[in-house]
Amino acid sequence: MSATATIDSIHHPATGTWQYIVADPNTLNAIIIDPVLDFDAATQIITTGDADSLVSTIRAKGYEIVRMPEIHAHADHLIASADLQQVFDRTQGFNPPICIGKRITQVQQTS
Repeated sequence: MSATATIDSIHHPATGTWQYIVADPNTLNAIIIDPVLDFDAATQIITTGDADSLVSTIRAKGYEIVRMPEIHAHADHLIASADLQQVFDRTQGFNPPICIGKRITQVQQTS
């Protein structure tokens, strides 16, 4: 019998967005789905506090991030994947790819 994937869901209250870490409990390989950057509209400042908490969870559980799928076009929040790539390049020794559907440009043109 195969083990069930471990799923951590993290809510980002400022945007109402859900982020996910999905891991294989046998290999500890994991993906991050839709990580969020923090944006303060009043000051126009972008910070990585929420993404930093994702990294803390990943480190605490011993996961290695192998991919970061973006599952939809993001009009509702700023994505943190590019920032996280740099973190994992330093900590894991490789840059996990950001994965998004090939028709994203078509979605962007109609949004």
